[in-house]
Amino acid sequence: MKKLLLVVLMVSILPEFARADEKMDFVSDKPKSVLESKKKKKAKYGWDGLLKTSGSISWAHSDNVMGQTDGATWNIGYILNGKLAYLSKKGHEWSNNLNWQLNYLKTPLLDEFAKGMDNFEISSAYLFHIPDYEWMGPFAQLGLKTAIMDGYYLAATPMNVEYRNPKGEPIETVAFATQERIDLTKFFSPLVIKQSLGYFLKPLTKKQAKVFIQAGGGAWEIFGRNGWAVRDDAATTDTLEVQKIEDTFQVGAELSVGIEGVIRKNFNYELKANLLYPFYHNSETDMTGMDLLNMDFEVKAGLKLNKYVSINYSFKAVKMPLVSEEWQIQNGVVLSFNMTLLEPKKPKKKKKEEKKK
Repeated sequence: MKKLLLVVLMVSILPEFARADEKMDFVSDKPKSVLESKKKKKAKYGWDGLLKTSGSISWAHSDNVMGQTDGATWNIGYILNGKLAYLSKKGHEWSNNLNWQLNYLKTPLLDEFAKGMDNFEISSAYLFHIPDYEWMGPFAQLGLKTAIMDGYYLAATPMNVEYRNPKGEPIETVAFATQERIDLTKFFSPLVIKQSLGYFLKPLTKKQAKVFIQAGGGAWEIFGRNGWAVRDDAATTDTLEVQKIEDTFQVGAELSVGIEGVIRKNFNYELKANLLYPFYHNSETDMTGMDLLNMDFEVKAGLKLNKYVSINYSFKAVKMPLVSEEWQIQNGVVLSFNMTLLEPKKPKKKKKEEKKK
């Protein structure tokens, strides 16, 4: 019997971002305006930046507890978020975002720490706000998504691993012993590079609800770098199937929609969806039509307890058919400890005019 230990954790240590003028605690990976109102007097011109780090750690131990394995369980997480933006009075905006989430877990069934999450994202976008219609205009964006650390698989029992080519055809089968590491991907692999060009809209910019829409064309390049993706077949009880990640290019129509807001100053939320339907791709896949649709959905919510502690929830569901035909789902709740290294600029308070006698 094959006994897999899939360490899929989501202690996503989502930080509670420092806010200025009730801004969101989360940084989106899509281009968004720093304009919060149609009125130019409320816009913050010039450079604005944010850099924040957060971490979490948990430990539990059991001994002679019925139904549980004796030993200690560790869960360690880290996150780094940053933003650098520039806005000119002529409507030109340059927005840059950084997000890295890393998490490791160790259980009594594992002799070493296993990586549960490693998401690194960086993006840079240019937006032009049309005069007198600052809530809309053209944009162009470049983004990158990858995993910084090596990716691997740990099994609790001995197993055979069947390696397959991108078409799913078997190449070879290798036997692995208990606790032996099964290498899947190298550092910075798989690497996904995205380019987007289109039009953005911000029809609603209330504190409780800010809506943004981006639509246009997109091009995605995926570099597997000789990595492998798990394609486990439930019909085989003693074998783990892995398939080589194919280097692919696709171009098509892209749509991104999101809503975020702040309620009662200490509760933040964000809902986001990103879709890309390719008109052209160079993959050898037999998939056609809507089976090729790339989908990325994300939900975030945070409750700020004080300046340094927050409770955060995150849900993420991704389907990139040219990488994996299965949904990749992560979600979880975590208590995180935060530290702001660089805070956004705060607007200067206007001095009260002296009343004329």
